[in-house]
Amino acid sequence: MNRKKLKIGFVSDAYYPHVGGIQEHIYHLGIEFKKMGHQVKVITGSAGDNSAPPGLDVIRIGRVIQIPANKSFMKSTVGLGIGARLRGVFKIEKFDIVHVHGPPVPFLHLYSHSLSSSSSTNIHTFHASFNRSTPCLIFKKSLQRYIEKIDGIIAVSKIARDSITKYLSANFTIIPNGVDITRFNPEKKRLKKFSGMFPLLLFVGRFELRKGLKFLFFSFNHIVKKFPDAGLIVVGEGRMKEYYKAFLSKSASKKVFFEGKVSMEMLPSYFATCDIFCSPAYTGESFGIILLEALASGKPVIASNIPGYRNVIKDGYNGILVPPKAPDAITNAVLRITEDKGFEKRLIYNGLKSAKQYSWENVSKMIEDFYYKTMGKKE
Repeated sequence: MNRKKLKIGFVSDAYYPHVGGIQEHIYHLGIEFKKMGHQVKVITGSAGDNSAPPGLDVIRIGRVIQIPANKSFMKSTVGLGIGARLRGVFKIEKFDIVHVHGPPVPFLHLYSHSLSSSSSTNIHTFHASFNRSTPCLIFKKSLQRYIEKIDGIIAVSKIARDSITKYLSANFTIIPNGVDITRFNPEKKRLKKFSGMFPLLLFVGRFELRKGLKFLFFSFNHIVKKFPDAGLIVVGEGRMKEYYKAFLSKSASKKVFFEGKVSMEMLPSYFATCDIFCSPAYTGESFGIILLEALASGKPVIASNIPGYRNVIKDGYNGILVPPKAPDAITNAVLRITEDKGFEKRLIYNGLKSAKQYSWENVSKMIEDFYYKTMGKKE
C-alpha cells in the first residue's frame, strides 16, 4: 500500500504531568513519529497542572481521577460531556490512526473507539501486568465488544498480553517498549552533591506498595553497616513517603536522599551518578522501561525476578535478578557487584548492548509498520 504520512491521535487517560511508563512511551513514540513526518496529537484528561514536555500537541478533556487498583492507582478520565467533546475532536482532526494506550477501563478509552470516525484505523496498546482485574471482570462483556472493534492490538510484552487474555479474546502483536539512548547514556553529567559515596544506589519510582521500596530499605540498613560511605538516592513521590521512612534504621536514614519528582532533563544525571540501579518491584510490571534507562546509562541493574522484568534483564548477563521481597538477596547482589569488578564490567557492557536493541528509533519503526499493515487489511 501507499505509505502516506499519517495523522495520529494518541488517547490515554493520563499524560504529563503524571509521569510513568505509559506517558514516557507516548511521548517518545510521538517524537519519533514526528521525525518521520507524521502528525501527532495526544488526547487525555486534565490534571490541574497540565504541564507537559514540549514537542507534542495535547488536547485535554474531562478530569483525571485516581482509583486504587493492582497495588497502585489507576488513572481514569471522567466528566460531563466527554463523549460530545471527543466526537468534536475526531470530527475536526480526522485522524488516520486513533491509538489508545493503557488498560481496558470503561472510560476515555471506550469513548474513543466508539466515537472515532469509521475511516480511522483503531489501535490499542496494552501496557499493564496484573494477576487479577476487577474492572475486567465486571465489564467483561462490554470490553469484549470494545476489543472486537479494534483493528490492531499490541501488547508491550507476553505478560501484558497474558494478563488481559485471561478475560478477553483477541489477537495480539507484541512490540516492546523503548528507551531514548541519546537521553540516557554513560556520558551524562554526574551530580557533584553525591560525590564520595560508595556504593551509591538509585531507586526511581512512585511510592506505591508494588514498587517494593521497603525491601530495598531493609537491605540498605545492612549495606550501610558494611559500607559506611554508602548512599541511596530515591527519586519519586507519593502518599506513602512517611510510611516508607519508618523502615529505615537511624544510621541508614542519614544516607538516604529523597529527591522527589525530578525533571526529564535532570533524570539522566541521576542514573549517571549512581553506581547501581535497583528496582525491587514485586508485581504489576509488564516490561520495565526504567530498567532500560539504567542499562542505557551504563549501570549495573538489580531487579526483582518477575515476568515483566525478565523481558529486559537476563540474570548474570546484563543484570542480577533477585527473588521478590527478599532484602538479603538485594544485599548479596550489591556485594557481588562491588567486590567483583570483572563481573561489574560485563554487566555494563552487555547492558549497553541490550539497550541499543530497544532504541525508540527501532521500536517506532516496528509500530509504524504495524500501522500500515493494519490499514492495508481495511482496504
